[in-house]
Amino acid sequence: MNFCTWIFAWSVAAATGEKPAPVDKLDVPAFLGRWYQTYGSFSVKYATELGADCVYVDYGALSNSSAISLVNSVQVFGHRVSVEGFAVPSPDRVGIFDVSLGPPGLAPKAPEPFRKSNYIVLMLGPRVGGKYDYAVVTDPTFLSLYVLVRDVSRFGRLHEAGVLDKVSQMGFTSFLNRPRRTNQHGCKYSDKDGTAVVV
Repeated sequence: MNFCTWIFAWSVAAATGEKPAPVDKLDVPAFLGRWYQTYGSFSVKYATELGADCVYVDYGALSNSSAISLVNSVQVFGHRVSVEGFAVPSPDRVGIFDVSLGPPGLAPKAPEPFRKSNYIVLMLGPRVGGKYDYAVVTDPTFLSLYVLVRDVSRFGRLHEAGVLDKVSQMGFTSFLNRPRRTNQHGCKYSDKDGTAVVV
């Protein structure tokens, strides 16, 4: 972390008076599957995702590990780009993961042991069809924000206003970490089932 990033992270923590707190309970099978990103922070949209549209992620189970397989997919300048990796749960606390991703075409071959938190599940929506309907995710510095949903239209009707209000109350209000809408209109997606077990 460079000096400017450290100063920003410190100022966010000072302003909110607390660090990101993960959810108390997380049922992994209800968390797996396809998620569509409806909002991301500046650091997510323009650093990690390069201003991409039609962002989604598939989370899957592994047959021989508690880790979760993941495929992040974005559309940049009309081209679909995907990266793969793993999310390894913290052995000490629910809702905290160590996520590692390879560059496109060079995914890690196997999950590594948990080393440090870089993915914190802050909020989970009600279950619909056995799956959490939305999730809000950040990192220990509060620099990143992801709002992930199962159904974009349903989220907009039922949950969007309330979720945006809650993330604002949590301190996601600065230029770098406030939620910015991710375009999900006119998108074409793969039909891959992200809940499939990887052997």
